[in-house]
Amino acid sequence: MKFEVIKKRTASEIVADQILIRLRSMDLMAGEKLPATRDLAKMFRVGRSSVRGAIKALDAKGILQVIQGKGTYVAKNIDSAKVGTEALKEKLVVVNMHSLLEARQILECKSAELAAQRADPRQILQIGEAIIEMQKPNQDDQTFLSADRAFHLAVADGAENPALYELVKLLLSLVHENDENFLTMHDGAREKTIDSVNNILFYIRQGDSKMAARSMSDHLEVVSHNMSHLMSGSTPKTDIPEGVRKETAAPVKE
Repeated sequence: MKFEVIKKRTASEIVADQILIRLRSMDLMAGEKLPATRDLAKMFRVGRSSVRGAIKALDAKGILQVIQGKGTYVAKNIDSAKVGTEALKEKLVVVNMHSLLEARQILECKSAELAAQRADPRQILQIGEAIIEMQKPNQDDQTFLSADRAFHLAVADGAENPALYELVKLLLSLVHENDENFLTMHDGAREKTIDSVNNILFYIRQGDSKMAARSMSDHLEVVSHNMSHLMSGSTPKTDIPEGVRKETAAPVKE
């Protein structure tokens, strides 16, 4: 029997979501001052530290503005798109991992396909630079994960579709929290990932959109295959899943 990993939400995250809900319902308006921290803590029935954490997170996103000695305000130049993005992310947090990975297959395969058609030399160079970072030896898991994320964003950037880029970026932020555990736990995950991203770059350089999309599908299949074992608590097999090609393009050289 398999169960989805339940993401624990902190009190700060819940408070931040409640503030966003009030922004979307127009209970809070741009430039409006929020109640004092102690009053918010009473309203939400949480500790002050949780309220401060929520305010800090929303301040970093440009949704709130903290003015020393005066208080916390809704940003005057708040972008409604930011609030909408946070609302979408809030809904996706509770979506199961299988659905998120399936959405990645759809969006990122299309990104690779379009990148093979549209990416300019600068964008192709960015993809290659991300792979070079991934290939560096003796780096910690977080550094590798950051390079992997940069690779996917570079491919999405090469697709020359801003909407597609933002959606890929959002899905990455949700999936990579679990990817970090995946890369740490399972031997061989890095090697398989590097082989597959080199394939993607090879076909993007060749302008072969069909094979670029297929190679991205192969790459995400490796992720999905290993992630399914993470969810079930079992140890993944070391062989490449059925349907994933074993031949690999020459690696990117530094």
